[in-house]
Amino acid sequence: MSSTGIEVHGSDLFDEHDQKLMQRIKSQSELNSDASLEERVLERFDRFLAKLESRIEDFEKYFTNSAHKSNRTHYTFFEALKSIKAAVIQNQQHNLQAFGQILDRYYGSLLDEKKEYDSTDMYAKISTGLQFLDEKIDLFEKTFNIPLSPQEHLGKLKEKLYNFDKAVAAGSKRLLHFYELPFQWRENKYIIYGYRFNSGHLSALKSVFQLHNETANIWTHILGSLLLLYIMLKHYPATEIYARSSFGDKLVTNCFFLASIKCLMSSVVWHTYDCISQLKLRKRFACIDYTGITVLITASIITTEHIALKEFPAAELGFISFSTIAGIVGVLFTWSEFFDKPESRPVRILFFISLSALGVAAFCSSAVLKGLEYSFHLYAPLLKSFVWYLTGVQFYGTLVPERWRNDVIVDKLDICDEAISELEKSDKLDEYLNKTPDETPMRKSWFSMWWVDYVFSSHHIWHIFVLLGVLGHYSAILEMFSLVN
Repeated sequence: MSSTGIEVHGSDLFDEHDQKLMQRIKSQSELNSDASLEERVLERFDRFLAKLESRIEDFEKYFTNSAHKSNRTHYTFFEALKSIKAAVIQNQQHNLQAFGQILDRYYGSLLDEKKEYDSTDMYAKISTGLQFLDEKIDLFEKTFNIPLSPQEHLGKLKEKLYNFDKAVAAGSKRLLHFYELPFQWRENKYIIYGYRFNSGHLSALKSVFQLHNETANIWTHILGSLLLLYIMLKHYPATEIYARSSFGDKLVTNCFFLASIKCLMSSVVWHTYDCISQLKLRKRFACIDYTGITVLITASIITTEHIALKEFPAAELGFISFSTIAGIVGVLFTWSEFFDKPESRPVRILFFISLSALGVAAFCSSAVLKGLEYSFHLYAPLLKSFVWYLTGVQFYGTLVPERWRNDVIVDKLDICDEAISELEKSDKLDEYLNKTPDETPMRKSWFSMWWVDYVFSSHHIWHIFVLLGVLGHYSAILEMFSLVN
């Protein structure tokens, strides 16, 4: 019995709508029994708590009117939400056990079809309960015209486009097309086919050896890392430059190799796990990739600062210290939520180019201390590395060549919050949820560029140019060392 004196566990408490809603949710449940079930339920639980926390005050204002308390179904629903707020949100006990007990207390007879259940059944039951309460909140807001803030309204639209369980069920059997992905997983609208959507770490790891639209990105950098490891351990120690180098020279150069390998392997980790169905975890893997790029740029700058200013230890120490601090700040920036958004692609490009521009300061100092002609001659070998990197950035930023594909008609809709709002205003949100690729008669022609889903997309080409840029930088620092030594 609740604090209001209402018995909350009897089946007579629930109206026909509650019973039909629960039956529909149970029949449509697509949660599979796998190792990631707990993680997925916890993620859904976190989303529900965030939604409840933003709406509970409006519900409390609504129920201050005693007339609304006479409806047992509505008031039991409100009592359940208050209990969740008190036990889970306010006490910060974000665990499923406390939530499960509240479900049993208020909706046990609707949820339970058997007295005993194993852990998989428990997660499935909690998932069903979460969806039930989630839909009840939406229905309650709609029925009683409880207003939403613009941000809350956008959040509801994103939830509608989340499409999570359906994507997990389909992704466990086959590759998906772009429009089957939950909206938050969509990044490049020109890559249409070959998407993985894996619920577990092992499935993602196994996909390294399977064909999909990230295979080329993964293996370009696995092979590149092996090549750099060979150069660091075999080629570089066999050079005349190595024999004439000081301990500091070798340290800086090997740090560059390690940073390069870290960058490439961070990229491998990201492209392996970008299919993971836990959104928070996926964002962390993306940040690992950005961190790798930041570390590589910082290490590359430090090599040139060391070579150009090695005759001036105080200046060298100052520049290297500043670059290191800038790199650390850059790493922190790359872990911000804003940095990872699809619409932040120009910001990412500008950030990495700006970080690279720190090397210009060391060039200017060298020009003052040693002369402009000498400095130009010293830095000239770096030009080929710059060309590789900047060419790759052009592909990355313009999404060429996949934007030229004509095997399918690509959406004009960009992937951003404004696009979601436009879909709703034009009453096309439901239509977009069920969209499939619109193929053209050119679908099977090589010239239609259907193959960009798998090889030589802008990102794959960017990977190749990054590797060429690293090799170009290694070649350049050997030439620079030969000049100063």
